[in-house]
Amino acid sequence: MVSRIGSRRLCAAARFLIPRYRSTLFFSEVPPGGCARVALTIDDGICRGEAADSLAPAVVELLQRHGARATFFVCSDYCSPDAAAALLAAGCELGNHLKRDQPYALAAADAFEADLLECDELIRRCHAETPPPTGAAERGRWYRSPQGVLTRRMRDVLARQRGMVHVLGDAYCDDWAVDDPAFISRTLLRMAQPGSIIIMHMPEAKCRRWCLDALRLLLEGLGERGLACVTLSELAAS
Repeated sequence: MVSRIGSRRLCAAARFLIPRYRSTLFFSEVPPGGCARVALTIDDGICRGEAADSLAPAVVELLQRHGARATFFVCSDYCSPDAAAALLAAGCELGNHLKRDQPYALAAADAFEADLLECDELIRRCHAETPPPTGAAERGRWYRSPQGVLTRRMRDVLARQRGMVHVLGDAYCDDWAVDDPAFISRTLLRMAQPGSIIIMHMPEAKCRRWCLDALRLLLEGLGERGLACVTLSELAAS
């Protein structure tokens, strides 16, 4: 099982060995005695099914109960403005996860950029209608490639055209596939430390519902350790 130190070593190795990931953000350096914060990020938002299948209200309630905030990496095909407004009103922010959760490794640069801009425009509209809290990222600043795969073409588009920051994380397990909330939360808590970026997936009524219980257990465990959950923008500013 990967430890806290081990997960950061793996991230450092990825940045060193794979040049296209050298500007990817995996975690935030926190000096000794620095802020006891982690960034909670939740992918594939907000709901790919019908509106009735959305568990966004339950997620918001959990976050508010624990005084937590998160960065939601949304797909423009799955993100309704009303649901996004509720997340933003709760102090959260939106990140760019393209048009839909699918591989883009073989996509041409212009096709990738078109989907990137479509999601960016959705985020811009949502942030304009319900401004995120002070200190939140400029629209579209944060980007996460579906399945974490970043090609040179994608990296060049991000750097040249949009100036976005590609974000992965140092606390992750396959919560989208492992329907065991206790295992998911234990694994993430084992890896999490001040400055960590935690990756989870959005629960839905008909897809990854167990992630809601995993999120509850994670928030309880982080609270017991005195680690506050904040957005990526808040972590970067601390």
